[in-house]
Amino acid sequence: MSTLERNRRYSLFAITRCLLGGFIVLNLALQAVSEEPLELIPIQVGDGPFQTVEIDSKTYYQVLDLHGESAKYIYYAVPDSFEVTRDPVYLQVFYRELGWGLLRLGYDSAYPWGSPAEQRYHLAEKQYETRYFGTGREREAVFLLEKPLFQGRQNGKADLRLDADLIKGTLSVRQVNLWTSPPPLFTQLAREPWLEPVQGPTRRDIDRTTLDGKILCGYQGWFTVPGDGSQLGYRHWSKSGNWIGPGRLNIDMWPDVSEYNPEDLVQASDMTLPDGRPASLYSAFRQGPVLLHCAWMRRYGIDGVFLSRFVADRNDPLEFRQKNMVLSHIRQGCHREGRVWALMLDLTHVRSVHSVMADWKFLCDQVKVRQDERYLYHEGKPVLLLWGFGFTDRPWTAEQAAQLIAFFKNDPVYGGVTLIGGVPTWWRTLQRDSKREAQWAKVYRSFDYISPWLVGRYADYREMDSVLKNAVLPDLEETTRLGIGYMPVVNPGGSWDNLQHFPPGTSLIARRGGEFYWRQFFKFQQLGAKTVFVAMFDEVDEGTAIFKVTNEPPIDHYFVTNGGLPSDWYLRLTGAASMMLRGEIVLTPTIPRKLIHSSRWDKANRQE
Repeated sequence: MSTLERNRRYSLFAITRCLLGGFIVLNLALQAVSEEPLELIPIQVGDGPFQTVEIDSKTYYQVLDLHGESAKYIYYAVPDSFEVTRDPVYLQVFYRELGWGLLRLGYDSAYPWGSPAEQRYHLAEKQYETRYFGTGREREAVFLLEKPLFQGRQNGKADLRLDADLIKGTLSVRQVNLWTSPPPLFTQLAREPWLEPVQGPTRRDIDRTTLDGKILCGYQGWFTVPGDGSQLGYRHWSKSGNWIGPGRLNIDMWPDVSEYNPEDLVQASDMTLPDGRPASLYSAFRQGPVLLHCAWMRRYGIDGVFLSRFVADRNDPLEFRQKNMVLSHIRQGCHREGRVWALMLDLTHVRSVHSVMADWKFLCDQVKVRQDERYLYHEGKPVLLLWGFGFTDRPWTAEQAAQLIAFFKNDPVYGGVTLIGGVPTWWRTLQRDSKREAQWAKVYRSFDYISPWLVGRYADYREMDSVLKNAVLPDLEETTRLGIGYMPVVNPGGSWDNLQHFPPGTSLIARRGGEFYWRQFFKFQQLGAKTVFVAMFDEVDEGTAIFKVTNEPPIDHYFVTNGGLPSDWYLRLTGAASMMLRGEIVLTPTIPRKLIHSSRWDKANRQE
């Protein structure tokens, strides 16, 4: 046999072997992907007998205690045939949401105190969809068990115990599955997209290299609903995570949800629209609503957002996860729609300088905000708004403030930002507490930009003019002298009666059909403002939202509406004000109604 022939046959053999090996690997991979879970059956222990109930043609296990009442535990034993060959394992639980409270999973031991560490009671290291909101629906919960032993150490030689810490509820479980790989829901909810690269194309419509010539909206993004994956319930919509209704409302405006994907909405309990349909709410934990908001920004010519980030939420894993999830959605939306974004670190309820530093380090090292293509820069530096220094109801000292400002401006690794101070209206003179002026004067003047909080400082034109004369004009003279930038705050009006339990109309700052809002844009631009902060894009708690709200909110409750004007009226006004700031239309003290009513906005909507 010739050398050529031997080489040819060897090559064919090698190719065949590679193909066979590839087939085996692929087959093993497919088996891993299609791995079936092990269904567990509850076992009888000393807590009481089982009973089964039928709900919506499905059978659920319940346990009765020795008095014939509903018990809070159900136990499960893992068969000896199941070998824990790798860590971790996962539990999938289908349960009926009857009551209010929390579902927990313990494993491996019933001896929490005074025993060796390996025998102590373990709680699942991660768990999702375990809060009860009293909806009565079937839910799926998932748990991660990092290093289970499954040696029958719990009551009745059980390995697992489901524990329902409920108020007026019943633990009702239909099925429990044990997985050696993450079940789909766990994979979905355990994702941390804020640590992942942005997916999809990037538009660059808005220049991200400067603050000048921009109107930027504050974006709260703190709204959640039951079943959205956040486990926070009706966060910010209601004073109760479980329920929204009379006496529990946090909001004075109801969003127009007609453009939202139905999958991103939940029917709000006990809230009915005038036409008899149940009212619905969105969750910013879901990507769809936030991407829609970013799409609105592009349609109406709004440059971008300052994303509110409450540093105190670092202390609550669920709240911290919610804030990070919204950050990932805003970032994705700004890439998709060509907007810009920057962070507004809110110091409310924060007492530690190091907590703020730790959050910024996390954002720089892990989220990598400074490398994001749509993150806003000014004069070659990333923009950061630090909100909350100097307010009398916040426990910051001038020394702490100076330490933190020095970190952001001078730290060799994490410094070098364009730092904006969100400060009190009277930052320059501290009229309400003149004794503090000497302590804070140097602090305020060390920012690169000053942005005094003006929301609520005036409710009519006379008060507005007084604030302009006594605060804003001298502020501009002072910042110009010091070479500091100035970013005024405008708002469309406000109301927070439901939030504060005030009688209806008590806190109302009338919007006057948008004239109140437009007059601020005109006055600040007339004074030479190059950048304007809008408070806020989505703030329905205090009634300052400019996004789409409905004129037909739920009945039998107090709400502020647009007074018959289109739901997008304030988006149109903001877009027109942006054109005025850029010099695309003439500076005018009155709303350019021909522009506002023109078809340009409708065309932009139809193009989507």
